[in-house]
Amino acid sequence: MAIVAIKKGKSFTYGFIDRTGKFVLDPIYNEASEFQLGLAPVKIGKKFGYINSKGEIIIKPKFDNAFSFQKEQIGGTK
Repeated sequence: MAIVAIKKGKSFTYGFIDRTGKFVLDPIYNEASEFQLGLAPVKIGKKFGYINSKGEIIIKPKFDNAFSFQKEQIGGTK
């Protein structure tokens, strides 16, 4: 999936599209980053959390910032 920003007035909302350009996850997020290891950080309101590829919240938004997971950061192997 690719991240897409939609301009709404002076701000943007973010969603995810598939290879055909069809929205897989609607642009409802205040910010979003790429999926890594099955999760993507998204900003909902003023806090960041993590969603899965179905758009389900896996880690509730409670962080001031969030980044995509890397195998090296969570004890994975290269």
